[in-house]
Amino acid sequence: MNPLDRMASLVRSTEDIRIVEWICAGAGGFFIKNPKTARPRSYAVVPATNRVVQEFAEMLSVIAGAAVDNDITESEAERIRSRWEDLKSATETFVRGCEEGNFRAITEGKS
Repeated sequence: MNPLDRMASLVRSTEDIRIVEWICAGAGGFFIKNPKTARPRSYAVVPATNRVVQEFAEMLSVIAGAAVDNDITESEAERIRSRWEDLKSATETFVRGCEEGNFRAITEGKS
């Protein structure tokens, strides 16, 4: 079994997505999980758009709160990273919804 097959098997058996995130980070990137679509052709575009905007606003709020003293601590940086990961996931879900014409996953908060 080649190393990539072993890694895929490890991820499947542990169901721990942090393994994939670690590999992506080591390669200088990041991992965004593809959303699962619940039902075909759900056209709730406005709620889906609002969710992405809300995620963005929440990330900006965390950044503004951290930057108010003109210094970003390690824990503040971790909170910013966490919100950024949430925003990327919500945005990927939105884009996938656009491609598939299905916005149910994002309006229900699943990504």
